[in-house]
Amino acid sequence: MMFIYRSAFIFTAWTIGFTLGSRCYSGYSWGAWGACSHSCGGGFKVRHCYQDGTYENERCGTFCFNGAEFYGGKCNCGPGTAGYCCTDVAECASNPCKNGGVCIEEINKYRCNCPAGTTGPNCDDILECSSNPCKNGGTCHEHINKYVCSCVPGTTGPNCDDILECQSNPCLNNGTCLEHIGGYTCQCLTGTTGYNCVDIPECISNPCQNGGTCVDLINMYKCDCPPGFIGVNCEKNLLALHDSVCRTGSRPSCYIVFRTKDSWQGAEEFCEARNGHLVVPEDTDEALYVENYLESMRVRYPEALFWLGAKKSGTNSPQWVHSKHVNTFRWPYGVSDDLPGTQCLAMDGRYNFKWQGFSCDRPTYFLCEEKVPFRLNYTVPILG
Repeated sequence: MMFIYRSAFIFTAWTIGFTLGSRCYSGYSWGAWGACSHSCGGGFKVRHCYQDGTYENERCGTFCFNGAEFYGGKCNCGPGTAGYCCTDVAECASNPCKNGGVCIEEINKYRCNCPAGTTGPNCDDILECSSNPCKNGGTCHEHINKYVCSCVPGTTGPNCDDILECQSNPCLNNGTCLEHIGGYTCQCLTGTTGYNCVDIPECISNPCQNGGTCVDLINMYKCDCPPGFIGVNCEKNLLALHDSVCRTGSRPSCYIVFRTKDSWQGAEEFCEARNGHLVVPEDTDEALYVENYLESMRVRYPEALFWLGAKKSGTNSPQWVHSKHVNTFRWPYGVSDDLPGTQCLAMDGRYNFKWQGFSCDRPTYFLCEEKVPFRLNYTVPILG
């Protein structure tokens, strides 16, 4: 009976010891509960470790995990492990968190606190370029929490989606191009219009008269007139209906009076086109000759006012065209050449064709003085 009892006790003790992982070294035998510390390891008490990291005091045969060695009454952990039994691996030691993520140790695992723009267990960067955000051939560059597009010439914007339309100079006729997202606008100069500042075709209205050829220009046109016609629209016929008289003697001249009215400048240009100029009475004899001639035609010219070839500005003396000296003065009684502002001189039939000052842009009759009567090489129709 005793043998059987002893065998049962040893089996039971061994079973308990194995379950708890207890081991006795150097031939020590499993003893009673309270004698364990005396039968193992030289009289000190140690902890016994389990796979789940828990332990029990007052047990024999401490087991150290992950290659740790037991001495000095404890498990001495190697690099990368921690805890009473060296069961916890220091996962953060390998710096698993990327892109500035912060590694936090936990039991047998780690956790990453990830910055914005990263995701996943290890804070991998979100690949913004994977969606191909750069358009029109732009190249995508990854950055933390963002991407940058390198745009090809002619495109711009965060995604290279705006084409720089102004690079092709779409605004014509010196118009100014203004870029917009997805388009452009032209600021047009006067005389141009439309989306691209096309020239307003002034010639479309056929402004040139008497066979003149219209040439479109920016904000204007010009008429190339046939021989015998002048004016902005070739409207002035150099052989228009007129009256004339020629004076012989030491200063022969012909005086041509036209049955049309014009401003002082227009009249002077007309006379110059006929190789003459507005009449300049250089002495009293010439002035009286012209005055008597005009007096003889009062019926034909009811408004008896005719431009002279002189301008007057304030207190200055009259400035005569084509003559530096005029030796006669034909001002009406009580009127002098002290004219206000800028005025042009005319012979006034109300005062026996003596001189008066009038606004230079007033349309009135005029006389051309010509040394040789104007002629053309071929016939031009005489228009009234």
